[in-house]
Amino acid sequence: MMAPTVNQLLLYAAMTEVDAAIVWQDMTAWPAQEGKLKLIEIPPEQNVIKMISTAVATNSDRFELALAFNDFMRSATGHRVWEKWGFVPCYD
Repeated sequence: MMAPTVNQLLLYAAMTEVDAAIVWQDMTAWPAQEGKLKLIEIPPEQNVIKMISTAVATNSDRFELALAFNDFMRSATGHRVWEKWGFVPCYD
């Protein structure tokens, strides 16, 4: 089956419209999917792990606020937010 987005594939799987789908791991942490999916991880040697970065636009009208948000997302508290939503934080 082809779907326009991975979000749609997740919905098809949760509604048992398909037997399986390959989706981002963080999507399986969404409360709406709780108890509806069985997660089978792709072995690391066969998987491609994506890193999601944060950045601050240098011409932002609220540069200091954006920088503070970026710093928060890199903090221990920010990492707990990432983890809550199914992401694995990068530690630099």
